[in-house]
Amino acid sequence: MKTLTPIAAALALAISGTALAADNAVEQEQEGVGHTAMATQTGYATEDNIILQNQSDFFNRAYATQSAQSGSLIEQEQHDGFNKSTVLQSYGNGTHAVTLQSGYFNSAYIKQVAQFSSLMEITSITQSGLGNDGAITQLIGANNTATLEQSGIGNDAHIYQVFSFGGSVTVTQSGLKNDIKAGQSGVDNDLLLTQEDGGFNDLSVDQVGIDNIALISQFGWGNKAHLGQYGAMNEAQIIQDGFLNCANVEQYGYGHSAVLFQSGGFNTALVTQRGVGESSDQTQTGYGHMAIVNQ
Repeated sequence: MKTLTPIAAALALAISGTALAADNAVEQEQEGVGHTAMATQTGYATEDNIILQNQSDFFNRAYATQSAQSGSLIEQEQHDGFNKSTVLQSYGNGTHAVTLQSGYFNSAYIKQVAQFSSLMEITSITQSGLGNDGAITQLIGANNTATLEQSGIGNDAHIYQVFSFGGSVTVTQSGLKNDIKAGQSGVDNDLLLTQEDGGFNDLSVDQVGIDNIALISQFGWGNKAHLGQYGAMNEAQIIQDGFLNCANVEQYGYGHSAVLFQSGGFNTALVTQRGVGESSDQTQTGYGHMAIVNQ
């Protein structure tokens, strides 16, 4: 983290402070051509916040807003060209949001509304490449952590944590036109999603409940996976390695376990679990298989 000079700190305070905001600081550095940077720190009880924004090369944009925040930090850094980033933090304490973008035509968005007490847990987006998009939305929660990394071309990822307490989401994408959508609502749900070494993979996850765990990895081309967890203490793992495989897992209830592995192409697996303590382990290797499980 850079240390503000007295002149820079005083200037930032003069620009960002109001009668309702105190001891906030802004430092912005721009090198190159045609950058836009905005930093707003206002609102009741907006105190002891810092915004750091750094831009190089050409035509990058960055926005940062902290309202009714205290002791929070926003860091945005953009290189190359035509990248755009937006961060909003409201009503929290000790929140740390980081956006780092390099490449061209990437866009990033972080929104954190309540947070309760994040204790400097880092919410971050890192993107490199061309035309990647990202989004992290955490509306109400405590100690929420979301990490999104994308490299390649045209990848798209969304993360939602709505009423999540202690929820954690990690998304990693590399390749071409991969898509991830993840939504969490509940308490202590954990989600790890990976798309690598391919393209046009599609992955979506919904977690609603308590202590659900999901691990999903896609390698290859044109694979599709969906996971829905609704209940408590459910665990699911999906691995797809190949092309044009389709996997769908739905868990309703308590204490289910589902493992699904697909290698090859044109395989389809559908797993539905209801009730308490059901277990499913499915493996498909080769081409053109179909598996349906109802428990």
